[in-house]
Amino acid sequence: MVEIKKQHTKVNFTNVNIKVEYIVEHDTGVLGQTAKNNADYFEKTNRGASANYFVDKTSIYEVVPPGKKAWHVGDDRDDSDDGINNGNTIGIELCAEKDGTFHPNTLANAAWLTQKLMKDYNVPAKKVVRHYDASGKNCPQRMNTDGKWTLWYKYHKQLTGATSVSVPLPSNNTKESQHTVKSGDTLWGLSKQYNATVADLKKWNNLKSDIIVVGTKLNLGNNVKVPTANPTPVASTPKATKSIQQLVNETKAGKHGNGDARKKSLGSNYDAVMKVINGGSKPAAKPVTNKKRVYLPKSAKTWRVYKTSGPYTTGKEVGFLAPAQYGGLNYEIIKALATDVYEIKTSAFGNVAIYAAKSTGATIK
Repeated sequence: MVEIKKQHTKVNFTNVNIKVEYIVEHDTGVLGQTAKNNADYFEKTNRGASANYFVDKTSIYEVVPPGKKAWHVGDDRDDSDDGINNGNTIGIELCAEKDGTFHPNTLANAAWLTQKLMKDYNVPAKKVVRHYDASGKNCPQRMNTDGKWTLWYKYHKQLTGATSVSVPLPSNNTKESQHTVKSGDTLWGLSKQYNATVADLKKWNNLKSDIIVVGTKLNLGNNVKVPTANPTPVASTPKATKSIQQLVNETKAGKHGNGDARKKSLGSNYDAVMKVINGGSKPAAKPVTNKKRVYLPKSAKTWRVYKTSGPYTTGKEVGFLAPAQYGGLNYEIIKALATDVYEIKTSAFGNVAIYAAKSTGATIK
C-alpha cells in the first residue's frame, strides 16, 4: 500500500465543501513527470487548474483535499448539465512515462486509490468516469491510444470487483516467506527469483491480474526457498567467480531482481553488468557485434507488446507503445524470440516482446 502524501495547493482550488458523487480519472499533459513534480508546481503556481490527487509508479500526492472543489472538469463540451462538475467530483491525475505509456505500478496505485475513495465516499463503480465523460476531452488520452478506450475498460474492471488491488496477507505468514515489492519488480521476475510460477504467486496472494503494487508484501508460499541474505561461506569450497557475461545473462533472466536488490546481489560487478545491459561496452572475452534495432514507423498510433514468454497474440498484450506521438520509436533488439518476434527493453514495461514483421511497417537494421 502506497502512503498518500499531502501537499495542498494554496491557490488552485475553491475552499468550499462539496458532496462527492463522482470520481474522474485524467492523465497529465507532460510526459515523464512524477506526482511530486506536479504537487510542487500546483502548490504555489496559479494555474487555474488542479486535481485532488496525482499518482505515479511510486507515490500518491494529495494536492486538494477530497470534499473541497478542485478545478479539473471545467471544460464542458456543450455547457449542458451532464451531472459531472467540479462541485461534485474528486479528480485523479495519472502520470505517464516518457514513452507515453503508463507504468503498471501507476495503474495499480491509481486503482487502489480509486477503490479507497469509492469506499470512503460511497461512490459506485458506474460513477468512476473519464474526463471524456464529463467534457468530451480525449482524457485520459493514454488509455485511448487505440481509439477504442481498451486500456480504460481493462483498468475500470479492477474497480468493480469485491477484491481490492492491494491484497492483505494472512496473519500467520512469517517474514521469511514474504517479499516486499520494490519499484521494477514483476511477477515474472519474482517467479524466477524464488523458483515459483506466476500462477503460484497470483494464487498465494489472491491476485486477479499481473499488476503488483510497490510496498505490498507478497506471500511466497510454504514450499518456496527464500535466498539467504548473508550465506555462510564454506572455506573448503570457494565459490566460483562468474564472468560478466554470465552475470548479464542472469540479470536479464530476472535472477538478480531490480533496483537496490540488484545492486546488492551483483555487488562490485553492478556497474560493469549494467553498462553491458544498457548498451555500453561489452565483455572483452566475448564481444557482441552487429547489434540491430527495430524501428517503429511514426504512422503507427499504437504498437502491441507482449510478455517475453508469450503468447504473442492479440488480446494477450501487456501494453501499447505510441510511435505516432514521438515521430516513430526505435529500440535495440536484445534477441530474437520467434519468427519476426524480438525482445526489447522499454522504460514503462521493462523487457517485452514485439512483433515486427515487414508487413507491419517496422524495419530492422
